[in-house]
Amino acid sequence: MGYYTHLIADDLWLQGFYVPWLKNRIESDKAVAEAYYNDFSLLNGKLLAYYGYKEEFRKSLIIPPGIPDIEEVPKENIQKLLPYVLEDMNYEVDAINEKMKVFSLEQIIGYIETSIDKGVVYIEHLLN
Repeated sequence: MGYYTHLIADDLWLQGFYVPWLKNRIESDKAVAEAYYNDFSLLNGKLLAYYGYKEEFRKSLIIPPGIPDIEEVPKENIQKLLPYVLEDMNYEVDAINEKMKVFSLEQIIGYIETSIDKGVVYIEHLLN
């Protein structure tokens, strides 16, 4: 179900952001691609601050209740990824106030919350 919701979020990203305008901007102006990646870097801190779950999330990654072995990703690979995820959670306080160049925080929050809503609807449909 996690991968399914990821695909739903990807579809929303492609249809709502990438295909209608972002792809053209990146192809027309290479500086937009750099700004795009920088916005994502800034979003780590902005979203952790906005949702207020930084420490709870960090603790859940440091002391997981048990990382399951799944067919697609061996447990060891997940454990190797965790330090990178934790590193992405480190940010300068100034980054929270730094203005993004491609997106607004409101757009990204709307995207996240719409993705969640769509994911819930599709999963509920599968389970019923």
